[in-house]
Amino acid sequence: MVHLTIDGQPVAVPKGTTVWQAARQGGIEIPIFCYHDRMPPLGACRMCLVEIEKMPKLVTSCTQEAG
Repeated sequence: MVHLTIDGQPVAVPKGTTVWQAARQGGIEIPIFCYHDRMPPLGACRMCLVEIEKMPKLVTSCTQEAG
């Protein structure tokens, strides 16, 4: 299990879960346009950009693994 905090809310998800999936499981909405659960994550639309502590720049939440 991976434990993270999204907008002050603790979320626990299995290893391999993306940040976008973790947010969704925690009831937190991150806008997304190019994602489809039957296709590999692409991150092309850039709508799901998020800030992650200790990361030098914004990352796409649909491609970034939580933890």
